[in-house]
Amino acid sequence: HCTSLRELELGFNSLGTDGMQLLASALTGVETLGLAFNLLGPEGARNVADFLSSSGCRLRSLDLSDNNLGTEGAEHLASGLRVQAETRSPQDALVQLCLTNNELGAAGVKALAASLGPSSALEDLVLQDNCLGPEGARHLAAILAKEGAQLRSLNLWHNNIGDDGAAALAASLRENIKLEALNLGFNGLGDEGGEELAAALEGAECTSLQQLNLEFNEVSDAVANRLAAALSTCGLRDTS
Repeated sequence: HCTSLRELELGFNSLGTDGMQLLASALTGVETLGLAFNLLGPEGARNVADFLSSSGCRLRSLDLSDNNLGTEGAEHLASGLRVQAETRSPQDALVQLCLTNNELGAAGVKALAASLGPSSALEDLVLQDNCLGPEGARHLAAILAKEGAQLRSLNLWHNNIGDDGAAALAASLRENIKLEALNLGFNGLGDEGGEELAAALEGAECTSLQQLNLEFNEVSDAVANRLAAALSTCGLRDTS
């Protein structure tokens, strides 16, 4: 095995399930792995999860974008993440995971969310374009609201969470003390969702949030002004 390799980018290589199975045995020591657009599917996700659970895994950052993982694939990954949370120190576990455009759905994100307890090391989670809907947002909000939640960055761009999903996430911000970046762009939010977010930020005594993205939504100028005022009082450095 080549133990000196730390970063490996294999995007757009059509590895498939068989390729992922062969690759896993050669990844000892790799800390950053890019596998976007590789036709992995649910079985490929199972192979990834098996590697995450192995003693030789040293991955800190993993990109599985556009691999048609689906709900089943998300469940396999959740299993691997749970093993890591139970058996690894935070210094030896995955901290960044990108799952853009994998059709996870609400059921898939429910499985993932269940693996993100206080012992999880994961800090940066990208779930862009995954058909989560309001239900998926509620599953994530439930985890964010729990004591000990570790996520620092959550990207939910283009998931059709709507006002109901925004309201659930807003409620979680009242409890969460770790999340620094939240991307809700292109999610069908209107004034109702914007008002919920503003109220949560106004009521938060010491929010950790530093970046909030609400691009390509339908929030009126009045609500945008209220959000801006709330954000200025809680010290956000970047809003859009």
